[in-house]
Amino acid sequence: MRVSTSMMYQQAQRATADRRAVVTDAQEEVSTGRKLNRVSDDPQAARRVLRAESLLSDIRANRESLDQGEHLLSIADDSLAEVGNVVQRVAEMSVQFANDTYNTQDRLEAAEELVQIRERLLELANTRENGRYLFGGLASAAAPFDAAGVFAGDNGQIEVAVGSGARVEVTLPGGEPFVDPAGGPTLFTTLDNLETALRADNGAAVGALIDEVRGHEDLLRQSRQELGHRFARIDNVRSALERVELTATGTLERDREADLTESITQLRQAELGLQGALLVTSRLDQLNLMNFI
Repeated sequence: MRVSTSMMYQQAQRATADRRAVVTDAQEEVSTGRKLNRVSDDPQAARRVLRAESLLSDIRANRESLDQGEHLLSIADDSLAEVGNVVQRVAEMSVQFANDTYNTQDRLEAAEELVQIRERLLELANTRENGRYLFGGLASAAAPFDAAGVFAGDNGQIEVAVGSGARVEVTLPGGEPFVDPAGGPTLFTTLDNLETALRADNGAAVGALIDEVRGHEDLLRQSRQELGHRFARIDNVRSALERVELTATGTLERDREADLTESITQLRQAELGLQGALLVTSRLDQLNLMNFI
């Protein structure tokens, strides 16, 4: 079969168009820094990239939840640390004023100090952050403890989502540790009884409350230990997210991101190829034109 100049010209034009497309793709790769810019570039790689991007989006959302949860845990822990210091002072007072060497005036002054302590503890029990009462369970419409120290919340716990349907509790059961989950007297009941004993100048009644106050100290220690376990769980989840993030990021780097040096080299080669194709087309164009002269 004889190949005419016209046929050669048409083939050269198609080759030139193909070279232009290669140059365009190479230019896009250099400008975007990505070798995968559309699904048609590599369907299998595109699926892997879409999944990796979805994972990274979920990780960002989960990390925000963890940050919020950790913040609530920190506020609760700081509050309980102060509660612990204050209750330690109450324990010292119960031991001190059970001693018969103290008189009526001494105990009245201690009762007045206890009133101030009770007010501060009530503030701490009603700690609120981001519109949520940290010791009130899931109830947030009103403070969980009223002026009398009566608990009006519920025993729920605030949770944050951490992915794959998993959730982490970031508060204690409502009321704890101010309310004894075993049904013992609340911290405010103990404080009221201690104040009554002090105002009555009853050293024996004050002494009878020593173990009760120490019981509240134990509850506080247990509660702070539980918060520590929840901090640890958040750290574990965060570490797991970091491992998934590393894998997903590696997928993006492998399947989507371009090697800039390699991309520039390919662009230059594509441009040289296009220049060659244009030169051939130009010469054939002249020959094709001579056929009509």
